[in-house]
Amino acid sequence: MAVRGKHEVLFAALESWKNLHELNQVLSQLIVSGLSQHPLFATSAIKKLCSHSVTFPRATFLFDHLHHPDAFHCNTIIRAYARKPDFPAALRFYYCKMLARSVPPNHYTFPLLIKVCTDIGSFREGLKGHARIVKFGFGSDLFARNSLIRMYSVFGRIGNARMGFDESCWLDLVSYNSMIDGYVKNGEIGAARKVFNEMPDRDVLSWNCLIAGYVGVGDLDAANELFETIPERDAVSWNCMIDGCARVGNVSLAVKFFDRMPAAVRNVVSWNSVLALHARVKNYGECLMLFGKMVEGREAVPNEATLVSVLTACANLGKLSM
Repeated sequence: MAVRGKHEVLFAALESWKNLHELNQVLSQLIVSGLSQHPLFATSAIKKLCSHSVTFPRATFLFDHLHHPDAFHCNTIIRAYARKPDFPAALRFYYCKMLARSVPPNHYTFPLLIKVCTDIGSFREGLKGHARIVKFGFGSDLFARNSLIRMYSVFGRIGNARMGFDESCWLDLVSYNSMIDGYVKNGEIGAARKVFNEMPDRDVLSWNCLIAGYVGVGDLDAANELFETIPERDAVSWNCMIDGCARVGNVSLAVKFFDRMPAAVRNVVSWNSVLALHARVKNYGECLMLFGKMVEGREAVPNEATLVSVLTACANLGKLSM
């Protein structure tokens, strides 16, 4: 009972520390008392410490004092490094802490690591991660396979991505969307459309990926055909079409899409796309009028990109005093 009481007091102190000196004292008491070795408490403490950048270094300190760290502890710390983002540190922790201490991975470990390897741009480390997925028996795990589909796609190895897709015994929405996105980013819009047509279910991301693909290759008609049949549009759907019009310099069509766009969905990207298009085709007066509507309507807060277009218009109209 006394141990439980002390446990509760220290946990409350961990939740309510006021400065780093106080936090360090709490952690020292945890380690000296041995309460840090309690699985539930260790898990809660590391999760809490990883939730804030100020306390995060103490998470690795506590980890080093655990007698039996597990995959959850490691995954939580790796995820916190990735969120900073500090991808090299995430990989170092995996090699120098998790592997060095022979902590067994779980099915969340490798999708997290593969994402880190992808985001850091290290194909070599990604291949090592794939080898470990097979070695530790996670080859058929859906999350691991989805992460590999994305990784190979990002590194331009679309054939490997497709192999992983085809060999999966179970595919979900993420699998299909990752494959479509991979094909689009590698310029294979026809293959992306084929996967899209074969999907048992679609979400707005599925539609947006393909619309963006058609916009990217300049096929505005195909993009518009999809756009008009999409069950539910979000800001990305509308912005893709506005961007497509901007790419081919079709101001009137871009403005039509912008005007059709529900005010609740329209965001600063929508405004900036049309403002930039007006400035590019030298419709400086229209640019400033639209900016006036943006400010008056308060639908979106102007940012640096907004000001670039507005200042360009002002400079060309001799209205820098605005």
